Amino acid sequence: MGLNTPMKIVLAVVIIFLIGIGFYLLDYQKKITDLKQLDNTLRTKRDQLKTNEERVRRLPEELKKREKLKAQLDALIKKQLPTENPKVFVTNFLREIESLVSQERSARKDPSFKIISLAPGPLQPAQTGGDKGGEAGATIDALKRFPTQLFNVQLQGKYKTCMFFLHSLAQLRLKRLVTINKINLAPSEGPQYGKSPTLNIVIPMTAYLHEEKAKPKTSR
Repeated sequence: MGLNTPMKIVLAVVIIFLIGIGFYLLDYQKKITDLKQLDNTLRTKRDQLKTNEERVRRLPEELKKREKLKAQLDALIKKQLPTENPKVFVTNFLREIESLVSQERSARKDPSFKIISLAPGPLQPAQTGGDKGGEAGATIDALKRFPTQLFNVQLQGKYKTCMFFLHSLAQLRLKRLVTINKINLAPSEGPQYGKSPTLNIVIPMTAYLHEEKAKPKTSR
């Protein structure tokens, strides 16, 4: 049965109305989604603002702690690290590290622990600019005032002896600041049942020179 003209008009109006409702609902859903995203962003920004405000509030206290630690480091350096002539820096370092290796070999009863090679790099002047990135990351601010020298050290020995050796470096047994850039360990021989393996140990380390200052000449 065909529709008369009024029914066709009503049907067309209903279809147009439904299409309009559909577009409205789609647009409404998109706006709801956008609104939720903006609300999440606002919440995140508020959390960041709260965190930053807390950091700003604590900044004076943190600066005081930083100055206190710097003063403690300066006192430690003056007390524990003697000044040194740059001309004998490398010679002294080589002699002292050979002595430390010998002491650890004797103390740990590890006859395999020895120096395979020890190659010094060029002496680098103290830093005067910003942080200098490297294998160990950015240089600590308090250490920038020291000239540095990289030493590529290759050792051989047991793992346990190597750990004691590194602990001795951290205790300033060399009477100088030394930082370890990285450690590479590899077996120097095939595995032996029931026996701790001997390792090839490569340790690039940076030594810091507490340089002697030239005494000012006095006029007569």
